[in-house]
Amino acid sequence: GDVRVDAVVQPDGRIGALKILGGPMLLRQAAVDALKQYEYAPATQGGRAVPAHVNVTVKFWFNP
Repeated sequence: GDVRVDAVVQPDGRIGALKILGGPMLLRQAAVDALKQYEYAPATQGGRAVPAHVNVTVKFWFNP
């Protein structure tokens, strides 16, 4: 299943606030945990790093 998340990437490249937009309840916490491990390149404005919203889809699949 897929979990869709709206997240704020802080100027340091880490995830700040998160809002789950949809997806299976059983996978939501795993998606949040995974996103908190990522480090993003922050958005810039006028040469300075600034916070920015991103929509992320975390895909889970079972491959036996």
